[in-house]
Amino acid sequence: MNRAARKFFVSIIILAFVTQITGCAPKETGGKPKRVPIKVAFWGSPEEIEIIKTTIKNWQKDHPNIDVKLEHIPFNGYISKILTEIAGRAAPDIIAAEVNMFV
Repeated sequence: MNRAARKFFVSIIILAFVTQITGCAPKETGGKPKRVPIKVAFWGSPEEIEIIKTTIKNWQKDHPNIDVKLEHIPFNGYISKILTEIAGRAAPDIIAAEVNMFV
């Protein structure tokens, strides 16, 4: 995967993550916000994994009530595992995907 494709891939994951989390923000009630677990499934090279981990770690500094569980799945078995999780009603909250993967 070339550098431009990597940057695009990471940007899409970050955009999807931020979009999903924004909708999960708790309303202001004056009390302590509840912790919200979010499961994120993705594939990528070791370099991309580190970029994603660093990005999530930095993001969590501003969103301490969100517990992000990253699930790295090797690309060769990615679609099969995601479809199995969806069928078993255990799908991740956020899935890294390209349009042509599921169409």
